[in-house]
Amino acid sequence: RYEFSTAFVLPNTTRWVPAGSSTKTLLTPLENAIHLLEKTNRELKILVEANEADRELNVTPLSGKTAGILDAVVMGGASVIEQAFLSNEYQMKHPDEYTRALIDNVKQLLADQV
Repeated sequence: RYEFSTAFVLPNTTRWVPAGSSTKTLLTPLENAIHLLEKTNRELKILVEANEADRELNVTPLSGKTAGILDAVVMGGASVIEQAFLSNEYQMKHPDEYTRALIDNVKQLLADQV
């Protein structure tokens, strides 16, 4: 994962802004899954809160997001994450405390989606 900062504050009136510093972080597949689950959960929470605040709001974005979570055709969604990281085989191969904590985090993030 790459993170960039800009030399100037955004938004800006110029057409382009030079990049400032950048950092590169290597993520394990499990850490990447957590990153994606956290992002999805944040987006879902924003949509739910917006629809609760305004009952007249179009529900299509919320319906699309929930459909994408429940029937994730593109990347397989929760079922692929469960098969890959929540299996006994994976847990036996990675018995360290750090991985166990990440697996617990995945379980909680998946439960939060429900």
